[in-house]
Amino acid sequence: MHKRFTKKNAANAVKYLLLLLGGAVSVLPMVYMISTSLKPNGALYEFPPKFFPSVEELTAENYQYIFAQEKFYQNFLNSAAVTILTVLIAAFIATALAFCLARFRFPGRKLLFGLVIGTMIIPGTTLIITQYQLATFLKLTNKLFGQHQFTQWGYVFAMSVASLVPVLIVFVCCQKYFVSGLQAGGIKG
Repeated sequence: MHKRFTKKNAANAVKYLLLLLGGAVSVLPMVYMISTSLKPNGALYEFPPKFFPSVEELTAENYQYIFAQEKFYQNFLNSAAVTILTVLIAAFIATALAFCLARFRFPGRKLLFGLVIGTMIIPGTTLIITQYQLATFLKLTNKLFGQHQFTQWGYVFAMSVASLVPVLIVFVCCQKYFVSGLQAGGIKG
């Protein structure tokens, strides 16, 4: 009995260690993004690199710069409108397709289902280069936060942090619906 209890504790310790490691891998890039957005632009290229800026180095100049840009608010509203419209259209199409695949029997149904699942398996990051090339071809890129061949990473990270705030607000407000949706879709028994 004692040996089994020890094995169970060891297994739980390994599980918790893996969860902690996975959580750190997920959270540390965001912590680094926030800390870098609070550094002066030149501090990013220091060697040895510092994960956190010292208190004397903390600055809001990156945020002041991006919020002072005339196009910032227009671009932000454009992004919000495109995002909302895209989510609504995608939700409608996904719901209609899911209904058709679940309720109707037709030739090629399994093939279509396999294609849908197959595209879901492809990570979104593998499409970044293609998406950038398409945006460049359609002249949808801008150079607000890059100067020539030198990228102002402090501005980029400040903009990234600023763009996360609305997402976090929506997540916190709708968190109970996400959890109830996951519970409703879970297997019972």
